[in-house]
Amino acid sequence: MTYKQTDLNLLPEEELLKLRICDLPLAIEGTWLEECVKKLYEELEAKAIRFRR
Repeated sequence: MTYKQTDLNLLPEEELLKLRICDLPLAIEGTWLEECVKKLYEELEAKAIRFRR
């Protein structure tokens, strides 16, 4: 089950904590985290560490 941002504002904290991260309306694309994740994958590749995406 996914929730819209306005729906999340209405949920009590206890209910929010029951949600899976993948069900939250979060995105890395277009944020400062996008470059961090890119760098992480580059470093893993440089060390020949296999990581499943």
